[in-house]
Amino acid sequence: MLNFSRVDFDKIISLNPQQNIETQWPLVKLGDEIETIETGNRPEGGVENISGGAWSLGGEHIHPTTGMVNLSTPKYVPLDFYHGSSRGILQENDILLCKDGALTGKIALLREELNNEKAMVNEHVFLLRCVSRLKQLYIFYFLFSENGQNLLKQNVTGSAQGGINSTNLKEIKIPLPSIQIQQRISDECEAIDQEADQARQTITNSKQRIEEVVSSVGKTSMLNEIVDRVSDIINPKEENGSVYYVGLENIESQTGALQGNPQSDFSMIKSNKNVFRKGDILYGKLRPNLNKVHLAQGDGICSTDILVFRPYNPNLATFYKYYFLSEGFNSEVIKTVSGQQFPRTSWEKINRILVPSLDIPQRLSVQVEQLEAKITQAQTVIDNATERKNAILAKYL
Repeated sequence: MLNFSRVDFDKIISLNPQQNIETQWPLVKLGDEIETIETGNRPEGGVENISGGAWSLGGEHIHPTTGMVNLSTPKYVPLDFYHGSSRGILQENDILLCKDGALTGKIALLREELNNEKAMVNEHVFLLRCVSRLKQLYIFYFLFSENGQNLLKQNVTGSAQGGINSTNLKEIKIPLPSIQIQQRISDECEAIDQEADQARQTITNSKQRIEEVVSSVGKTSMLNEIVDRVSDIINPKEENGSVYYVGLENIESQTGALQGNPQSDFSMIKSNKNVFRKGDILYGKLRPNLNKVHLAQGDGICSTDILVFRPYNPNLATFYKYYFLSEGFNSEVIKTVSGQQFPRTSWEKINRILVPSLDIPQRLSVQVEQLEAKITQAQTVIDNATERKNAILAKYL
């Protein structure tokens, strides 16, 4: 019963219905199947100023959607701290589970990313390890699946962002199929992971080739001779309904792909925004986002932290999108950045930067478009991987 006579209400009411998994297999406690569930730690004072040693992996190293370890932002603990630690020391095929914060429940399998380098988890990540590699893979693929993620979310406790404690984690019940079925699930999911890995390599190779193509063209024109800056602005207070809105957070670095949900309600937008049309190029002007470039596939509005370019030759829009992503162009723009709190560039500072002219060979533009098509196709393989693995789990469980 609820007692309203007390001044402080210290109870927790869960508004999330508990999910029952329909399965033909027995449900077992996770803690009975995993031999090791532990966290690591970090030296007093943190790791921000440590430039080498053993890797220190936290929630930011667990990719939110792919089930992979992301090592693009290295953090370390001193080797003497690593060797003196008895918990959280990582091995290949360990499962990393974010236990608190915004990424609570997100999970990754440590494959060969570390390349035999020493590593440990910090206090925000659980290390899960089974004696059996097969069971280890099965448990990872289940917890990574939609059903597994729902179970983990149901066991988040605490106020604000909350987290998962080891007691609740051990009590989670998961279906445990026969060894033969575990093997089939692991084999089929690993095959999809291999396809996704090949797709990532295709993307890397294609982007490298695009960089070589766009960098091979001589720079004989100024930026304002190949694109016009679009300066149309809309005031959301004068509009209503929904709008296609793109912010810097919606543009993926390096690729220009859109992420998140760009559809917005005018009533949620409080300040003036830039207008763009299909075929315009959106270019992030803040220092950390100079590698965010998007070729618009439709009309919409965008943040005023984004410059809108309209190519004089629409047929070269894809070529120039990738040129604006190139290291050569980026290095020139960085020279124009100013400001302390929010360093940024402006059209007035960059419109005379030398770039390839509008008479670049048509074959180069076609080559870039063909490479972009490979990137798009490979990205589709990656984007569909999670759904395909969910289907495998549903088929066998």
